[in-house]
Amino acid sequence: MQRGAPAQLLAASAKEVTEAELDVIEFDYVIVGAGSAGSVLAERLSKLNATVAVIEQGGGAVPSGMTDRMPGVRQILHAACDPFNDCGIGDGPGQGFLDGGMFTHPGAAFQERFAMGGTSSISVGAHFRGGDAYWGGIAKDFGQHWALSEDQIVDLERETGVSHKPVGDQTVISVLNGIASRAAGSAPDVFMIPQYNGGSDGLYENSYTAFLEKAESRKNLHVVSNMYVNRVKIQDGRAMGVIAQRSFANGKRGPEYLVGARREVLLAAGAVGSAALLRRSSPSLSELVRPLRDQPLITLAWHCGACNVTQEVLQAIKALPAHGDKHLMEQLLSRDVMYGHGLEMNLAGQKVLVMGRFVKCWACGPGVLGDQLEMDIVLVQPHSFEFEVSAHGHTSDVDRLTHEGDIRAGVEAVRLVKAAVQSMPGYEQLRLTPVGMFHEDPETDLTAGGGIYSFFAATATCRLGHVVDGELKVKGVQGLRAADASVLPEPPAGRPYFSIIKVAHVAAQLVMRDAMSK
Repeated sequence: MQRGAPAQLLAASAKEVTEAELDVIEFDYVIVGAGSAGSVLAERLSKLNATVAVIEQGGGAVPSGMTDRMPGVRQILHAACDPFNDCGIGDGPGQGFLDGGMFTHPGAAFQERFAMGGTSSISVGAHFRGGDAYWGGIAKDFGQHWALSEDQIVDLERETGVSHKPVGDQTVISVLNGIASRAAGSAPDVFMIPQYNGGSDGLYENSYTAFLEKAESRKNLHVVSNMYVNRVKIQDGRAMGVIAQRSFANGKRGPEYLVGARREVLLAAGAVGSAALLRRSSPSLSELVRPLRDQPLITLAWHCGACNVTQEVLQAIKALPAHGDKHLMEQLLSRDVMYGHGLEMNLAGQKVLVMGRFVKCWACGPGVLGDQLEMDIVLVQPHSFEFEVSAHGHTSDVDRLTHEGDIRAGVEAVRLVKAAVQSMPGYEQLRLTPVGMFHEDPETDLTAGGGIYSFFAATATCRLGHVVDGELKVKGVQGLRAADASVLPEPPAGRPYFSIIKVAHVAAQLVMRDAMSK
């Protein structure tokens, strides 16, 4: 997508130029990143009498196109997913995160939506506000503009497509109920989290469709994809814009341009991207960037001998008349069944989230697909699990827990999940067999490394109070703000998606307030 983009930014030639020779294109505001934060900022700021540029490294917004290319697929996928209540096709990475589609049964149809960069494609899963105490602490420390009223939060939820439409696989729900009953004595705050994000038309919303897509027709908004931002141009203590160049599929890059910002540059490239950009832009800013805080994901898996969900879907697609799109079938097989329900509880002083899904099993033998039950345990606000971020956007390897409280919470969560799965009524009929780590000696596995991963979105590299002030202005640089997950002081109390939306909303309000006061 390059709607409204100046022709200079789309130049195909690649030549070496000095900074003094840079072609200059100017806007009032330059937003780096078209993920969730960037989508909100673009929609808000393009309402001003000002020009706005959004620069996205990934590809443009595209749909999956599956229902257009495969007549009848909706009804066949409905039938293929029985006896399961949730058979999904989730988000997958392209040059950015493309294709926000998901089919949900029972539901209106194959759930298909456009999506663009970063977290803009995360259109499914449980909805979390982030915790009242969490945001109350931020408001106390950094200003009352962070304290949104209940009405303001509800309005923001409506914009993002939040609606109470719980869906989920009954086997997973059975496990979660079993965990809840076992945890009730030691974890009084146990509660179920249904899946919330769904539009009134039966399609899932995401931050691109909820915000950026609605603003694309505005003539003052210019969105350019496949554009790499090298650094923020800082001169005499002020952000003058960003130095960017076109990025091509063959790995080559076009000439550099100074995309000038008459008013502000807003970083919305995520906890990794925004931090790396600051590291590339200034030695002094590089020193301010903190280790990335993330939520560790611990997966307990069982091979399910009677759960061949993906096999059934594949057979249904092969049966479609006049359909021979091998690539599309492979695309289907590459997708996991997404999370439907979750459970949140306090264990060993930690907030723990448990979610379940069925996925295909890569290690179960030839032709065995779609037959693994995974119960994922997430430590929502851990004391360990920090990553370093390099100037090139690489993160250090962290795959273990080191804090005693994190380890205790992880071990207790594993114990509860195992007990619930093994005692559920359909355990024998589904032919569930434990596979992978954490079943035998969870404490050793949690500390030895090799089986713990990141959950959805990282946070806290450009933290409030350290890199940015309470109004999200980068310390020591005029005209530069960070407005994404990087500014959160620690992971929020839940999945970070809605918290990212809230940060960008607050940032946009601050920018618009400053614009109106001039």
